[in-house]
Amino acid sequence: WKGNELRATSIEQLEHVTTIQHKISSALSTSLIFLKTPNAVLEQLNVCLIDTPGFFDDAHNTDSNPTFDFLQLADEVWFMFAAEEALTYSEKIIIEKMMDIAPNMPISFIINKVDLLDEDELEELCEDVERKLYKLFHKRYPLYMYSSEEPNDYRPTIIDVLKKKKEALYVS
Repeated sequence: WKGNELRATSIEQLEHVTTIQHKISSALSTSLIFLKTPNAVLEQLNVCLIDTPGFFDDAHNTDSNPTFDFLQLADEVWFMFAAEEALTYSEKIIIEKMMDIAPNMPISFIINKVDLLDEDELEELCEDVERKLYKLFHKRYPLYMYSSEEPNDYRPTIIDVLKKKKEALYVS
């Protein structure tokens, strides 16, 4: 989806557009690419994930990041940060801007790369992040763990959260 144009494409074309052409012109950064791929769990839950470009630790140059353009398409934000440097100054600025744009948007936080930490370090990090989030926003937020290296250790937690949220919609 770009402008008013919606078209189907192959994975090869998508790769070309998102890597090669993006290096030539950053105008593609503001394109919304809808990629549908079979995923039984997401289909069962009727969930669509929107993955936005990272900020590359440049909180003061957020105007060029399309994340904010597409924020209103989401029902909820899952903000992911790396375990080795979670909740940096730049991330705080970005989260504040998201909350300014969409103040009623539910937000959850995911700590990625948790496999890099031992159990004690992970516990300490979680406590630190929860404390910082509360200090910044005067509210407790859900905090989840994830590791692409050990996905089976953490993925069920995220899927369970999606299932519970879906069930809550039907109960309400």
